[in-house]
Amino acid sequence: ELCSKGGRVLGAVSRLLAQSPGRAKRQDRAGAVQGAPRRHPPRHIPKVRHHLAQGPRLRRHRFRHAATSADHPLLTQHPQDLVPFLEMPYRQLHPLADLEKLPSPRLLSTHLPDTLLPPCVATLGCRVVYLCRSPKDVLVSLWHFLYKVNKNYSIDKAFELFCKGESSYGPIWEHNLGFWKESISNNDRVLFLKYDEMMAQPVEHVKMLAEFVRVPFTEEEIRCGVVEDVVQLCSFDTLKSMPANSSGVSDRIGGVPMENSSFFRTAKVGDWANHLTVEMAGKLDDIVEEKLRGSDLAF
Repeated sequence: ELCSKGGRVLGAVSRLLAQSPGRAKRQDRAGAVQGAPRRHPPRHIPKVRHHLAQGPRLRRHRFRHAATSADHPLLTQHPQDLVPFLEMPYRQLHPLADLEKLPSPRLLSTHLPDTLLPPCVATLGCRVVYLCRSPKDVLVSLWHFLYKVNKNYSIDKAFELFCKGESSYGPIWEHNLGFWKESISNNDRVLFLKYDEMMAQPVEHVKMLAEFVRVPFTEEEIRCGVVEDVVQLCSFDTLKSMPANSSGVSDRIGGVPMENSSFFRTAKVGDWANHLTVEMAGKLDDIVEEKLRGSDLAF
């Protein structure tokens, strides 16, 4: 699967994260999905194996797996290291040969707009999950992240460039529109999610996402609270408290070491109000409204 993010939320797909490269146990158990921390006895958990090219013809199997909380990759590794970026390391697209070495199902992440995704994404039947946030929250989050690298990077400068559409992956409104239009014309292939709606109803969105990637929860799992377990495991507070996310430094871009905690700030909807003036917010709202006019997409 190809997961395209407008933010950095990976929790909803944690049921597939045990497939991530770099885990020692993976070679002997390719395709197994580790369980979340449990308040109940071990339950049936989906196990999936398929080749990327099979697309919709994904086959699902069931198995019993007694996993402890310490076994789950989200509790021992940084989310940024669990799902490979399509355009990294060093901001170069992974060669197809490298991607084929990954165990199936292949879960990838990217910040690329729809227009820059490889053509095979559509032809191979890859399913794309796109998560977008309010442009104002995106601006503030981006500024905080870049400020970690350059202390001279002011919010005023970030705002000026953002309003001009000058950013690493293009204007935010074009980024949003590309996947929004694809989600309308190809809703079986592209799932368009909004961050504020997801945060308001995480359980419903986790079930929606599981259904979309063809590993829906069973009635038994829903009845026993597995969905709530996934939401709790992937919650911001849980992940932020993990040592792998709250300490240490990693160089994931190439030449720009970053504290692992830099990827976990507040996760609050509407945090932009603490950083932007009323005038700044109004100007950005007007720009975005004009760029999205006629698309039925609104924030």
